[in-house]
Amino acid sequence: MIYLKNISDPQIVKIPRNGEILTGGVVLVVRNTTDKNSVSLSVSNVTTSELYFTMSVVIPEGFTDGEYQYQLTEGENVLSCGLMIVGELETPSEYQKTITYEQYESE
Repeated sequence: MIYLKNISDPQIVKIPRNGEILTGGVVLVVRNTTDKNSVSLSVSNVTTSELYFTMSVVIPEGFTDGEYQYQLTEGENVLSCGLMIVGELETPSEYQKTITYEQYESE
């Protein structure tokens, strides 16, 4: 899972590398899991390590917070895919209700 802040400043992102080797430009396409809209994010300064593709990503203005499926592609080749959260994480709330049990005696 990748977590990004919803800011327009460049952010450094590490995307898992599945042994793929870069030969040209890459594109990071994200698809909202709620409304299914896809957006290509601006990517620069891509470097490769043994485990990750490290890059600088810019989120456009007005981007919706939420969960996204991402695909890092190079031409037709998918280099990596997974889930991404954009924005602040919400703390889930718990509903606590006291349960009272009654026991009846049988005759």
